[in-house]
Amino acid sequence: MMAGVVATPLVVVIAMMSAGAGHGDYVFARLLLPWASELAGIGNYNRWHGTIVVVAGMAQCPLYGLLLAWRRAAGWAVLATHLGLVVWLFTLGNTDFGLH
Repeated sequence: MMAGVVATPLVVVIAMMSAGAGHGDYVFARLLLPWASELAGIGNYNRWHGTIVVVAGMAQCPLYGLLLAWRRAAGWAVLATHLGLVVWLFTLGNTDFGLH
C-alpha cells in the first residue's frame, strides 16, 4: 500500500499533464487512471461529480497497493480489470476524451 501512496502524486501529475487543461489527448490519464477517466465521462454532472472523480483518481493507487498487500493473487485481478478498462476506454468507451 505504501508504494501506491508514494506513486499517487506522480501518477496524478502525469495524468494532469496529459489532460493539458482540457486541451490534451488524455492518453496517460486513461492509461494510469482508467477508473477516474470512466467516472469523468459518465455524465452525472451534479455538484459532487468533480469531487467523486478526483477522489477516485487519488484512491486508485493506494487501493491497488492494499489489494496486493492483502493477497498477492489479487494482483492478477487488479491487472486484468485495469487493462480491461483501459482497452474499453481506448476502443468503445468514453468518447469525451478526444481520441474518437
